[in-house]
Amino acid sequence: MKLTVLGSGSPEAYLRRASSGYLLDIGDDVVLFDCGGGVYDNLLRAGRKPSEITHIFFSHLHSDHMMDYARLIHAAWDEGGRPVQVFGPDPIGFITQGYFRTAGCCHMICATGPNCCPVREVWWRWRHLAPLRPAPDVTEITPGFTFQGNGWRLTRARCPTHSPR
Repeated sequence: MKLTVLGSGSPEAYLRRASSGYLLDIGDDVVLFDCGGGVYDNLLRAGRKPSEITHIFFSHLHSDHMMDYARLIHAAWDEGGRPVQVFGPDPIGFITQGYFRTAGCCHMICATGPNCCPVREVWWRWRHLAPLRPAPDVTEITPGFTFQGNGWRLTRARCPTHSPR
């Protein structure tokens, strides 16, 4: 097992410190815990590719824990990587649909028509490359959730100060 700290900072931008992101190599799995601002760049600085990531777990959905999420998923897809398994609290599914849906114009990236996006090349790539869009495998987790990896297990506990009652 190997842990690489890609970021341990806060939402504020710092030249030498990214927001939350921890990369864990365990067996055949490459697990990213949180994906805050600056984590994507530090992943590349560490000599790693986005397409190597097999799982992303979000502790919660504040910006300093997920700002680079769409960027990383898009880059992994662009490299031809398999869909990343993504786990996080509600509404991670809704957020992901907003980033990558194919019907209509997305919040960040469009995939349906030449007048949808200001950059036609992006639209062309999304319409002509297969699969048509990044499609992470998203699971919304609740207290008591357990995931069994290959030689590892993750369980989510209830946080009494942050969990809904």
